[in-house]
Amino acid sequence: MSQMEKLVLGGVYHRVADKPEGVFFDIQYPHIELIYNISLPTGEEIDQTGEGHQFDMRVAEVNGLLFVMTKFGDLHWQDAPYNPQLGNSELDELTDDTQGYLIQFFMTEVGSGVIRRMRMLGLGHDFSKKLRAMVYANKAQNIPLEEYDRRLQRIYASYPTKALVDASTIRYRLKEVTNA
Repeated sequence: MSQMEKLVLGGVYHRVADKPEGVFFDIQYPHIELIYNISLPTGEEIDQTGEGHQFDMRVAEVNGLLFVMTKFGDLHWQDAPYNPQLGNSELDELTDDTQGYLIQFFMTEVGSGVIRRMRMLGLGHDFSKKLRAMVYANKAQNIPLEEYDRRLQRIYASYPTKALVDASTIRYRLKEVTNA
């Protein structure tokens, strides 16, 4: 990224403006991004992804491929494949037990890239260490892109999101409570 992009609620996130509908998880040092790029997000979807609502994240490795499953509040689980061989998937080593990674979450509209929700999500230390280990171990497999694509198609033909959630080996829950 040669130029900083100012990201504001209601503004356009140009990096996702041409992406299809879906959920995207990406590590581009030094950032971890989670993007829900959806057509016409409802008020309920925008609300449930906001502050005060629980966030769950799970990671599974199926047939050598990583999948990140996420759930906000009362919404359904969403899944995103993650290939650490694409881009800069470096993660700083955590040097003490008070550190964890931070995810930048964006809910954007398909076609326009208009940002409907932004949220920062802090991951716990133990989960962050396990996530880093899984990413580095998976990256070391060095799966050719054509083989990656074949495996991805087979997995999606065989595994609904619930099966990927059940196959997860690391889990994290961020509980948030609003003040009453």
